[in-house]
Amino acid sequence: MTDLVKLKTLSCIYYHAKAFCVLNLSITLCCFGLYTSNVYASDNSIKVQQRPVIEESKDLNKAISSVMQWYMNALKLKANKLYYPEHIQNIQILDAELLTESRDNIVLKIWISYLKSGKTKIRQIKENFVFDFNKSNHFIKLNELSSKDIYSNVSLEKYDADYYQQRSFAYAWLALMDDSSDSTLPKKVFESTHYQLEIGDQRFTGSLLNTLNKRISLMGNGKHFLRSISAQAIGNNLQLTLISSWRGISPSNKPSIAKIEQIIELEKTLNGYQILSIKEQHLLPDIAPWEKMLC
Repeated sequence: MTDLVKLKTLSCIYYHAKAFCVLNLSITLCCFGLYTSNVYASDNSIKVQQRPVIEESKDLNKAISSVMQWYMNALKLKANKLYYPEHIQNIQILDAELLTESRDNIVLKIWISYLKSGKTKIRQIKENFVFDFNKSNHFIKLNELSSKDIYSNVSLEKYDADYYQQRSFAYAWLALMDDSSDSTLPKKVFESTHYQLEIGDQRFTGSLLNTLNKRISLMGNGKHFLRSISAQAIGNNLQLTLISSWRGISPSNKPSIAKIEQIIELEKTLNGYQILSIKEQHLLPDIAPWEKMLC
């Protein structure tokens, strides 16, 4: 074999080996990685830019719901929330990271726009939400890590109180599906909910809790991760479309994943939302060949 042939052979082997490693890395991140999101909004649609972080907390959806509720309240009050500036107009999440030590910590970098002397100012804040799920009040404290004013002309999208209220509900809803016995949503929110479930050729319609029980019998036990959310006004009601991924163990005790679309119709009340109806459809099968990706 000539040196040229050897060189071409080695290059070919390297190319395919590199492609194989990239493919396996992508599969590993997709299947085992938790994703946080840098969120960019346009009208009623949300585009999610995903990146992997370490996933340790089984209560992550409840924690994120609390974070979203915190920002919702800060915007509704339009007043100082701990170290926030007064007269808040807008909050935009730039980055998020999960840290697990003795407690669960979510570190966020945000932009806050606020009014001062009739002019809009922007402050960049890095803060740490601390949770302890061994306590009934799992949100323990909030620490400011850094803060600085941004003087450039930054154009912010609209991230208002409704934006964060919708996301607080969405993550609380995923937490309910993860564990219906430990819900942050009050039971009266879904007492008369009509739930339509479609998994492949399986169809089921019933009350919320009955349908969730049927869902577990079909899918097994696992955890949901929010991938996108869009909101649309339907008359006086609100319609949320959630795309989530699910990873867990099937009833046959095999690793399984799913991609799920849910259309949730909500009635806005003084204390939040009343769930009127849910239509759920699985966009990818829960079982083979997808479960082989986790082998």
